Amino acid sequence: MQGHCLGAVGFPKFKSKHNSHQSYQSSIATIKNKKLKLPKIGEVKTKFHRGEIVGKIKTVTVSYEANQYFASINYEDGLKELMGSNNGKSIGIDVGVAVFAYTSENKPINPTKEHDLTKDIQKMIKAQKSLSRKKKGSANRIKAKTKLAKKHLKIKNKRNDFLHKISNELSEKQTVKVEDLKVKNMSKKAKGSIKNPNMRASAKSGLNRSILQQSWGKFFELLEYKLKRNGRELIKVNPKYTSQKCSRCGHISKENRLKQTQFICTKCNYKANADYNASINILNSNAVGTTVKAS
Repeated sequence: MQGHCLGAVGFPKFKSKHNSHQSYQSSIATIKNKKLKLPKIGEVKTKFHRGEIVGKIKTVTVSYEANQYFASINYEDGLKELMGSNNGKSIGIDVGVAVFAYTSENKPINPTKEHDLTKDIQKMIKAQKSLSRKKKGSANRIKAKTKLAKKHLKIKNKRNDFLHKISNELSEKQTVKVEDLKVKNMSKKAKGSIKNPNMRASAKSGLNRSILQQSWGKFFELLEYKLKRNGRELIKVNPKYTSQKCSRCGHISKENRLKQTQFICTKCNYKANADYNASINILNSNAVGTTVKAS
């Protein structure tokens, strides 16, 4: 699927003015002279960000977000999927909060300076506070809402670009093993006690925010379809004890990992980065029945 930015001509009209993200889909569209022709709209000047489209267009989804128009084009290029082998190579990947991911090759994966979201998130929070101070229904509030939407869009684009590049790199010439994580369950609100219903809620909300910002679900989704496209495999393993088990002697204990980043086995005294140790355990684990192979 390809995403392309529409130009300043022939804007489609959306009914709602309050939703910052709106879209509609069409199965009838053509491209001629670097212009996208849409039904009932006509030719629209378009910037194609991913090269020339060659093949039969199946669907076009036109969306409006942060005062910008985009067209996502799904088309058949006639090329066959790669059917290669993994050359006998497998790699384990442990995703985390402090570090985005760690591989069984003892390599940490973190966003580069280009994809660092720290400053962008701070600007987004500032824009949210500014919006909250504006009077409802005022022109200034509409401007502040548009400004906030653009901040969200910039973060989304940066995050997606990072996930695409990492998943591309990892999906070549190897089998990939990851934990079978239920991200939705992991990011649920904390349940307090009857006497104190808000107990642990603040700490849990912070963890939930970190999990969602890392976009594990999106990462696994991209990795899965790219591995399948390249003729490789994605194997999901049981996450139980991967962080508590010693990858050298197999001893399992909560005491093995008293610190976030350090693993020290209480039995054999093996020391390693905690995420690296977990990635080795993931690599050596058996599948839980969720194995995605190339068709």
